[in-house]
Amino acid sequence: MTDKPIDRIISSQELVQELSQVEPQKAFKIGFYNLDKMLNGIKEGDLIILSGLTGSGKTELSVSIAKKFIEQNINCLFFSYEISSQELLERFGVPIPVFYLPRIVKSKATSWIEEKIIEARKNFNAKIIFIDHLHYLIDDFTTRSKNTADMLGQICRDFKRIAREQRIIIVLLAHTRKFSTTRPYLQDIKDSSGIIQEADVVMIIHRIGKRRKRITENEDTEEFEVSNKAILYIDKVRRRGGKLGKIGLEFDGKQYYEFG
Repeated sequence: MTDKPIDRIISSQELVQELSQVEPQKAFKIGFYNLDKMLNGIKEGDLIILSGLTGSGKTELSVSIAKKFIEQNINCLFFSYEISSQELLERFGVPIPVFYLPRIVKSKATSWIEEKIIEARKNFNAKIIFIDHLHYLIDDFTTRSKNTADMLGQICRDFKRIAREQRIIIVLLAHTRKFSTTRPYLQDIKDSSGIIQEADVVMIIHRIGKRRKRITENEDTEEFEVSNKAILYIDKVRRRGGKLGKIGLEFDGKQYYEFG
């Protein structure tokens, strides 16, 4: 982490001189050909939102993306709030690749997450950070007195700042609400008004197929997809040269692959 600049007025020429001494942002490719082509690469400092309905395959896709980075010898760090560490290991399959995670996930605070990111950067050069997922970072008690969208917006601003300062890429998973159209859109992301603005990329995964119902641990009823095929919609790309659109994905029981 570099020292913070002194708060003073400078000339444009002085700023150019300072920037010439800063290492340029590194660009990365995920490893999915069509996705990389549409995004025109991703860079240090990017905040990527990966959204979808419950059971749509967000976690499986994030694991698949992590595997692609690990194959490139790029270290990944996972914060898993929705599933246990043991289940996360199972999602990666055997043999389990080398990635990093907190021994105990003991806080939802962005300050604690930032502390662990700095630790992982220093000790393991972690570059890609996965946080699963955004809506677990607030609690019911707090949301009774505050606007949820504003709270999530502030969390996203914090993560964007952390991504820039630590020169990392953060992939932040988020829920999508049930939608009445044939596919989900940006406004279908739960509490979207406070989330989308800070993101450099927004992707929404939507499985193709019939939905089934199951009972959760809290004895609630939730729907989930049974198809192994999905469409990944790229609905926001801030980078010049990036394109909006969609790509086809297929899950083979271990990870996602592009198709079509």
